Amino acid sequence: MANSRYQRLLVKDFHSLLKEPSEFFTLRPINDNFYHFTATIHGLEGSLYEGGHFLLDIKVNKDYPFDCVKMTFLTPILHPGIDSAGNICPSTINDGEPCMRLEKKLHLLVSTLYDPKGLLWRERNAKIVAMFVSDRERFNQKAREYTRLHATQSKHAELYTKQYAENSMNSS
Repeated sequence: MANSRYQRLLVKDFHSLLKEPSEFFTLRPINDNFYHFTATIHGLEGSLYEGGHFLLDIKVNKDYPFDCVKMTFLTPILHPGIDSAGNICPSTINDGEPCMRLEKKLHLLVSTLYDPKGLLWRERNAKIVAMFVSDRERFNQKAREYTRLHATQSKHAELYTKQYAENSMNSS
C-alpha cells in the first residue's frame, strides 16, 4: 500500500458518506478497493437530466487527496464539458482546491452538470459546445432525449452489472 494514512482518510470519507448519504449521488467501492469506485449521479427534477441515472468510474490516486481523481462517465451523456468517451473536462474536478476531498469533487461535478456555463470543452467537444452556445433549445431537447435513451433505471442497472462483472474479473 502506498500510504496507509491516505487510504484511511479515503475510507473515513467513504464512511462519512454512508452515514450522511448525498441526495445527488451514491458511491460504492469496487471489490472493497478504496482506490476504485463507481458512483451514480441522480438526475435532478426539473433539469435536463431528470430521471437519469449516470454511472461513473472513479479512480483515486494513492496520494489522495493531494493528487487528481480520475472520473469517467460510463453512461452516455450530452454535456458541453463531457466528451463522447465520458471524459470530463479536467478543469471541472481538478482545478479546485489542491486537497479537495472526493465528496466535494462529486458535488462540484454535479453542480457543473446543471450549470455548465464556463465549462465548455471546445477542444474535445466542439459540436456539442457549438450547439450549446448557438442553439440552447435544440441542445436542451437533445440532452433530454439522450437521457431517456441512455440513462433510464433499467439501462443503469444493466451498465452497472456489466461494469461490476468486468472489474471483478480484472481483479482476480
